[in-house]
Amino acid sequence: MLKRSGFDLDTAVFLAEASAAAYSEAGARAFAKENGFSQIELFDRGNVQGYWCGANDSALLVFRGTNNIGQWLRDFQALPAPHEWGWVHLGFSRGVDAVARDLRPFDESAGKAGRHIWIAGHSLGGALAVLAAARLRVKNICAPLVLTYGQPAVGLADFASRFDAELSRSLWHVVNQNDVVPRVPPLYSHCGVVKRIIRPGALEAVAENDGAAQLERPVVPPSTFGRSETLQEIIGVTMPATLETATPERVEISDIGPSSLSNFEFARLQVALGTGESAGMEGVFLEGAMPFFKDHHIGAYIRLLKDIRDSRA
Repeated sequence: MLKRSGFDLDTAVFLAEASAAAYSEAGARAFAKENGFSQIELFDRGNVQGYWCGANDSALLVFRGTNNIGQWLRDFQALPAPHEWGWVHLGFSRGVDAVARDLRPFDESAGKAGRHIWIAGHSLGGALAVLAAARLRVKNICAPLVLTYGQPAVGLADFASRFDAELSRSLWHVVNQNDVVPRVPPLYSHCGVVKRIIRPGALEAVAENDGAAQLERPVVPPSTFGRSETLQEIIGVTMPATLETATPERVEISDIGPSSLSNFEFARLQVALGTGESAGMEGVFLEGAMPFFKDHHIGAYIRLLKDIRDSRA
């Protein structure tokens, strides 16, 4: 599977399952064994976890995502830090630096001539995967291929431009319809090529909404919006219906990605998730918000990618 050099649905499903396996040690070990990897090493340092596994002609590095995306969004701060290729998010950069020592065996494996190297991750793990790929390139170890799912943007436009120049056509990030995580942080830019899971007609609806946004519209009083209404407006406005009951033939993949949230939209999202609330109330806000993040779950990515793959078989 890892011998393929571009995006295809078999690889997308395989690496989505690899990303899901990163959420537990038992899952990672089982995935490696079931797929014929003779070597596996796990790492867990601070808030960064994952694993890498290798076979004779390939190696795979996978980063785990966050278990509580609502809390992560609520507390997120888009602090920039310098990188060899431009400005990147400070927390993501420190995360990859924190496991640099743990990745030395992977570096040695990835640097061997003729090997197929992939890096993957879901959510926060996808952001770490992008910076891990840049790290390998900066160190002249190799030029890996990368596939991510529900990944937030990693850096500003200068980093994204340099990444695409250094690792051209090497990164694909998959977005599942209403997943809001790929739309943050504000002002940051995605690298690579987007692959967005949508329903037919969804992009026309998005274009119509975008066009209407350019027209002068009456200002809606803030009192009109409760917490659920705010989440619905920000997370759910860009797509029509849910894919929960979509049949395989009604799902497809587009190369047109969602727009990033503005600073104002992101601030409103964080307030709706409990930022600024008194101690003890944050959990109440997050519990009620969980249904709005169902499109971010790695299980949803796997199920829909399988649906699309099988419908084309």
